[in-house]
Amino acid sequence: MKTIYGYIGILIAACLLQACESDLDKAYYSDGQAQPAVLEALPETYTINPLQQNEVALTFKWSAPQMGYNASITNNLEMDIKGENNFGDKKVILSSLVGNNSTVSFTNKELNDYVLSLFKNYADEAGIYTIETVHLEFRVTSVISEAKAPLVSNIVSSTVTPYDNENTGYKAAVITSTDIESELALAAGQKEETALPLTWQQAYLGDNASISYAIEINLPKTNTEYNWSKKVTVKTTQETSYNLTHQDLNDALVSLLAKYSKEVGKTEISLSISATKSGYIKALASEPLTISITPYVATPTFTTVPENMDLISGTSYSLAWEAVEGAKYQVEMDIKDAEFSQRAILENGLTSTNLDINNAVLSKAIKYLKIAHNAVTLSAEQEVEFRVKAYFGNTETGVLSEAKTVAMTYDNSENTPEVFYLVGEYCAWKHDQTQKLYKTESDSYKGHIIAKNLYEGWKITDQPNWNGRNWGAPINSGILTL
Repeated sequence: MKTIYGYIGILIAACLLQACESDLDKAYYSDGQAQPAVLEALPETYTINPLQQNEVALTFKWSAPQMGYNASITNNLEMDIKGENNFGDKKVILSSLVGNNSTVSFTNKELNDYVLSLFKNYADEAGIYTIETVHLEFRVTSVISEAKAPLVSNIVSSTVTPYDNENTGYKAAVITSTDIESELALAAGQKEETALPLTWQQAYLGDNASISYAIEINLPKTNTEYNWSKKVTVKTTQETSYNLTHQDLNDALVSLLAKYSKEVGKTEISLSISATKSGYIKALASEPLTISITPYVATPTFTTVPENMDLISGTSYSLAWEAVEGAKYQVEMDIKDAEFSQRAILENGLTSTNLDINNAVLSKAIKYLKIAHNAVTLSAEQEVEFRVKAYFGNTETGVLSEAKTVAMTYDNSENTPEVFYLVGEYCAWKHDQTQKLYKTESDSYKGHIIAKNLYEGWKITDQPNWNGRNWGAPINSGILTL
């Protein structure tokens, strides 16, 4: 039986973009001598005062950047929400100063306007954004010309509380519940019973306003993984009280942890009440409560897993597991000890607790995984692992079962050609532009591949067309999906 070794060395070809540079840039600019600005620290917290709109709120100071010569520099002061977009396309530029100026101040009104502009950049699909205390980050980027990448300063941060500058008399709800425990252990046998009774003081959004309240949870802002946009709405109501059940909190917590790709378990969360009204695109959030919650969701456990799978003589095999109430299931497979880094998803969206898998699917999966793991022997025997993921809602991140190992024997008797072809997004999937892996004396295959965009998708074929066998698939975030 012949063995295939796939060694693919990947060199990502970098395109060097040339821009017009001034003679001054060419003559004097030196990456080694250039030093970015150093931004001074800000107060840890700041509450913007709507009654002192023309008073200075924050002053930003930084040491001047050094370019190695007397350059004309533009310093851009940038602001973004911590953990959101990393100063991407949603950031707000607070000022652009040309020359040696290294100090800028903003009044309460100016700063508030900028913060609200930043919130608008992060509005949801309906255009709604929440006015709430937010952890902001600031930096200075220094530019001498379009021909050079900007120098980026250190990042400083401050937790800022803005106000609604269009309706300064508006007030958020105030949670008034007094019998809230700091720790809650949810119970599967008490799903419909009250776990957390909430009451709050009515928000004010104008006279006779019909206000809707959203009970929201997120990780606390003190958590280093906190992300403003990952909050989960537990329930909505027009009343000023609501009794959250064990199931309400359990399902919301599982969804929240899924957004953060965290395992389900005891978690400290922040809970707040957001108020809005019809035709008003903003929401005012209450001060949050911090609670530690232990969910009741169970881990799926395999009840049926064969010790061996003979894909040559057998026809199909069955997997079964214990139910996790309210969950859907995803069945995954990977090479043993690969930690599911290139997992093949055999089935998704299952509502039953068993899966029958035929040999054709398993054979395809094992061969794909062999190639996906790169330079792994395509032997006729291989230990693989299976696991089940129980998830809720539309998320695919949930509770994982323990991985089970199975010894798999599969048919590897196919004729091996002299050449394999690598086709993919890098060559616009054109077979006449593919690169090759050549058969060696030891019946392995080797090649030197120069390509980019392999993460956009690739396949290996045994013919320079789609008429023969092929292996591979788009790989998204390190996951091979069949």
